[in-house]
Amino acid sequence: MKKLLVFIGLGIIAAVVIGGCSKSAVGPGLSAKYHVEAMLVENLAEYTARIDVALTKNDSLYKKAIVTLAAVPLDTVSIGYYKTFDTTKIKPGHSYVLNIKDSTSLNYNIIISVPGILTGHVTNLPVNRLYSGGMVTVQWTVATGADGYIYATTTPPGSISDSGYQVYAAGTDGAIPPDAFKLNQVPISGTHKVYIAAYTGAPVSAPGVPFAIPVANNPADNISTTIITGRAAGMVVALPDSVVVP
Repeated sequence: MKKLLVFIGLGIIAAVVIGGCSKSAVGPGLSAKYHVEAMLVENLAEYTARIDVALTKNDSLYKKAIVTLAAVPLDTVSIGYYKTFDTTKIKPGHSYVLNIKDSTSLNYNIIISVPGILTGHVTNLPVNRLYSGGMVTVQWTVATGADGYIYATTTPPGSISDSGYQVYAAGTDGAIPPDAFKLNQVPISGTHKVYIAAYTGAPVSAPGVPFAIPVANNPADNISTTIITGRAAGMVVALPDSVVVP
């Protein structure tokens, strides 16, 4: 499954609401153009929350900014910035500030609010999760504050296909078609994980997201100012379920 950060040419908790943004520019260099893509994911199966941020300046990868979440500096990596928090630091039902600044022209805040807990499961398989064909139905609870939901599958480890299946949903149920468990109409044997996630903002694929972000109906960019544009989102990923293809 593709888990690379799809931010700017690279293009999950807690889910986050982008509650508001503010910026103040200081000093020279106001003509600089920044683009940011940020994803905060709380994975309820791993008891962790991870933030990933990619930043460009004038269309080039930029890693000289100071980036913090809840006043904690993020670490710099090859594709940008990241930090992993335990769930005592990043919690559902709380808001956090992601701040991006440099020494010349940028001081920008993204307020991220974490919606409530989410649970979900497959509803029409036997206890052994053995798949016998047809649609697989899924249901989940309402996550307070979410803009919407994603349900997705990932293929078994070692599979020749890593695309899986992903779709946005507005309600609290959905259906996974038989083709999600096949490649060229041939069943992909093994255990396919089934994920339910709630999101806010404009999601992007990132290392903290255990499945690919859907392409169809992806929300538009939600950061647009004279100095910085881009996408920011948050996500809570429920405990996964599974489908076993014989």
